[in-house]
Amino acid sequence: MIIDRQQLVAALPQYEIGDVIGRGAHGLVVAARHRRLGTTHAVKALAVAEADLASASRRFLTEARVMTSLDHPHIVRVNEYAEHGGTLLLVMEHLGGGTLIDRARDRVTPEAASAWMLAVAEALAVAHRQGVVHRDIKPANLLFTADGLLKVGDFGIAKLFAGSDASASADIVGTPRYIAPEQISGGRTGPGTDLYALGVTFYELLTGRPPFPADLNMPGLLHHHLSVPPRPPDGVSPALAALVLRLLAKDPADRPETARDFARALVEAADEDLGHDWIARSGVPLRIDGALLYRDRTPVPPFAKTIYLAEQPPLPPIEPDAPPSGEGARAFAARGAGGVARFGRAVARRERSALVALGVVLAVLVAGVVFVVARPDGSATVTAAPTASPVRTVAPPTATLLGQFYADSTIAGVLATNEDASRVAWVATDGGVKIWQPRDAHQVTVGGTGDAFWAVAFAASADPGLAGDGGLLLTGGQDGWIRQWDPANGQQAGAFTAAGGPEQTMAVAFDGDGSTMAAGGSDGTVRIWNAITAETEDPPLRGHTSPIAAIAFAPTRDRVATAADDGVRIWSRGSHQQVAYRPNAKGAVTTSLMFSPDGHRLAAGGLNNVVRLWDPKTGNPVGAAIEPGLTDSLALGFTRDSRRLVTVAGNSVRRWDVTTGAQVGEELTLHLSAPAVAAALTPDGTRVVIAASDGSVRLYRIS
Repeated sequence: MIIDRQQLVAALPQYEIGDVIGRGAHGLVVAARHRRLGTTHAVKALAVAEADLASASRRFLTEARVMTSLDHPHIVRVNEYAEHGGTLLLVMEHLGGGTLIDRARDRVTPEAASAWMLAVAEALAVAHRQGVVHRDIKPANLLFTADGLLKVGDFGIAKLFAGSDASASADIVGTPRYIAPEQISGGRTGPGTDLYALGVTFYELLTGRPPFPADLNMPGLLHHHLSVPPRPPDGVSPALAALVLRLLAKDPADRPETARDFARALVEAADEDLGHDWIARSGVPLRIDGALLYRDRTPVPPFAKTIYLAEQPPLPPIEPDAPPSGEGARAFAARGAGGVARFGRAVARRERSALVALGVVLAVLVAGVVFVVARPDGSATVTAAPTASPVRTVAPPTATLLGQFYADSTIAGVLATNEDASRVAWVATDGGVKIWQPRDAHQVTVGGTGDAFWAVAFAASADPGLAGDGGLLLTGGQDGWIRQWDPANGQQAGAFTAAGGPEQTMAVAFDGDGSTMAAGGSDGTVRIWNAITAETEDPPLRGHTSPIAAIAFAPTRDRVATAADDGVRIWSRGSHQQVAYRPNAKGAVTTSLMFSPDGHRLAAGGLNNVVRLWDPKTGNPVGAAIEPGLTDSLALGFTRDSRRLVTVAGNSVRRWDVTTGAQVGEELTLHLSAPAVAAALTPDGTRVVIAASDGSVRLYRIS
């Protein structure tokens, strides 16, 4: 059928119809510009025979409604539905980065191939949870934005091609090269159908050829899909090869049960074959659930807690003007049907040898502390540690429960509290930000369903004259804007953006009194504003090569610290020049930053069970590495006198000497109803808020 351009103009009067940018057997895709907003979109127009129009229209409208609900950064957004005569139209976001076909023409590294498949798996997981099976996963339907973000397109549209106007083979829905056996045999399609097609795509990316001979005719190709095992993927590392063949199993029951199961298996296989930093080395931007990247780790035996295992070389010396050690790509949370997910990177699995640990038990018992340097060949060198100065006795810490609250939706792993913990804010998985007032259990919602917030922050010591009672709340999210909110009523108090600003705002921060604010973007840039006049401080802080994870202002007002996949950078507030740069250790990532009240220490930690203290004047490390405990959540604070660092890792609270890095006093264990997903400390370390996976939020006083 022919699609008349005038039909498009009549159906979409608010758009200026542009050139044709794609064609298919049943329609075409044209560029379109919104007349009032000036935004560019892609319009997909499908022609339907008159006899099928009524049923096709009902089905297409149903699919359009489902597609508009598939809100995930790795899925092409659908903005509008329209129809005119026998033409059905979808208005979608316009992507200018080509398709996977274009990217695969050049050599594809296994790291990049695995990262792309992880993005597709996350998109499919969102769709499958809503009962949508794509049925036509292939490189042509995997599209890219101009900055390289992969998005899955054409969800559900293939289902429309089984009408009476379809070709003779249209009763088999899908593209033959990527079609699953159950699609050929008329069996029930489901998530495994999409995973099979993804397996074919993954095979092609890793090997440069299809799993079955390319010269097969149609009957021969379908026969191979049904009955012939694929050729072994030669040259592919063993764990990834086994996973690809599992995707290509003839029986759907032998494939991963869900797309999320495949994503987990992919992370594990890629870790094994490519190393824990494969995502960073891939150069592929990802917007995925950070929980996927929390690798299992063998715990340290109780007797070995005083053993330092030198698994990695020490950090290189500071080179203020040196570039990062690699092209980082942060894997961070994105909101989909499964909710806003935690923002984070991999927790590196430590490879410990039980024989080494057992071999030094006697040395530990006799000498107290030893250093064990484990080599790749399994050998080890044991040397005595320097004698530490005695630590004076400290009273055991105690915790008093001040309040608890059960949220009506899951907490996404982003949590903040104001100076005195009179207000607590978190990102909710059902959209928006929730604000809880512990003293009277009052709750306020900021934003709503459909909003995607990534970051929240209060001022550390808000000036009531600037921010009102309790301080304003600062948020950042998918739209790239940073917004100020009155936490008492949830009303927006201000909104800020900048020319050339980031696609998404990933981290936000106020300075001490709330007079200055900062936002870190998905492009690795940090911008600073005067919170009163809305004027920007130029130039922006540029140097990170991956999305910003954390920002902190020094109370001395002369430094600001930023963290991303590539490491921690310290900047001069006056000149906006970089003062120091510390790359993350292999497999590590920094997601939390905190300055001491006197400004003499910067604490930086992440989800790899390591916190380091730095001198913000020089960037030099201070004391030994601190291990607060393996957890999905970490919060940092300092005591008022700046002599102790306070860490909250899961349900464990500990204090540390800021000069030596040694633990001070006993560990305090908080009793939670479920595993912790997020935590926040007041700046003085006396109040801690912990959110658990069951939706509970608890406020404790620590003394």
